[in-house]
Amino acid sequence: MSREHVFVTLVHGTRWLDRLRRRVPPWVENGRLRAALESPDVTVEAFLWSGGHSYSARARAAAELENFLAEQAKRGGRQWIVAHSHGGNVALHAADRLRRLDESFNDLKVVTLATPFLQARDSPPRSWAKAIALFTVICGGFAVLNALAPMIQLFGWVRVLAWVLAVVFVLHLVLMLVSAVRHGGWLDDARRKEFVATIHAPEAEPERTMAVRAASDEASAALGWGQFIAWLGLGATQWMTPRMIIGTAAVGASAAVGILGAVSSDWRIHAVLIAVSFTHLAIVLPALTALLVFGWDGPYGVLFARVSVEAVPPGTPAVWQLQPFAPGRGLAHSKLYSTQEVIDGLVRLVH
Repeated sequence: MSREHVFVTLVHGTRWLDRLRRRVPPWVENGRLRAALESPDVTVEAFLWSGGHSYSARARAAAELENFLAEQAKRGGRQWIVAHSHGGNVALHAADRLRRLDESFNDLKVVTLATPFLQARDSPPRSWAKAIALFTVICGGFAVLNALAPMIQLFGWVRVLAWVLAVVFVLHLVLMLVSAVRHGGWLDDARRKEFVATIHAPEAEPERTMAVRAASDEASAALGWGQFIAWLGLGATQWMTPRMIIGTAAVGASAAVGILGAVSSDWRIHAVLIAVSFTHLAIVLPALTALLVFGWDGPYGVLFARVSVEAVPPGTPAVWQLQPFAPGRGLAHSKLYSTQEVIDGLVRLVH
């Protein structure tokens, strides 16, 4: 009696260097894991996506992977997905949608390698959020004007700070505008919940999902630190929100004296910089931290959701925590698909 054929789909994660070099991630094309899995009864295929570091890129990839797996299923046989890093989030969303649409995909199995699982909670924007956004625009405008105005003589740290705040604000504003266009503008309640659902990792079960974790995973540690900084920024925002009248008054006063010329330009620029710095600490810093942790549309997502990075997805997945790797070249985050222990374990699972 012949064995049921097996299809294994390899899904890469975010790929900065591979995109720059315009190459396919080597591990999905001709790596050791692929060579070990392939056999007469097992077909291994690579699913290639943009590898972009953003919510929208991962959402598009999940939809594309869903179609890829649906076409693959027409050939018959069992299906497995082995996904690395953020490819694991892509794989979980694609598998979840397929299972909801067609019960025949209930046996679809997913193995994630060093995936930072994203969990999102709906965070309806409040009226103070709009006030913060307006205040940011006002302060940012002053930062830009004061950094560029030739009539104000700035020297030393004052000039540096003015330029830094101006550049950071412009970057923040550009990211927000681009993200708003890509996501369709301001999100109402229904679209906000849909947006959160595309981020939040689906519920996992031990029979269908295994999360393989690397000890001392550098990428997860970096995301964790970024998340901690964002948490500090959120705390600062909540603490500073009731005190925003101080910053607003400072901006108003500096604008008034600037128009009337009642005081020297040095005093005007110091008043403006205090107000601008106040806003950047409370708002712009957490938003730009979200850029590093969650992608280029992370600052936009901050308006509508609270997102965290977790070691495992929601639910009760099977978890395989590896022992620390021996010191050597390469990142622990990228060793999972080339480590013999992991390769042997995946071969046993699939076969």
